[in-house]
Amino acid sequence: MTTIKLVKLTKTNNQGESTTLYPESRKTRSIVILGLGLLVELLAIIAAVWFTVFLSTSHLWFDFQNLITFL
Repeated sequence: MTTIKLVKLTKTNNQGESTTLYPESRKTRSIVILGLGLLVELLAIIAAVWFTVFLSTSHLWFDFQNLITFL
């Protein structure tokens, strides 16, 4: 099992007050991880569609009319 350890980054100003640079909220982290997952999935779908169309057009040498029928 892989464990990911998140490091809390803090920044101190001139008055000695420290502020957290990384959000502590688990909900915020969950939303960020979910968003990255959806982005990767969307990129994979786009790549799969592009690769399928590219292979079908370049390897089989469809003419334009057959390409429109295929799509």
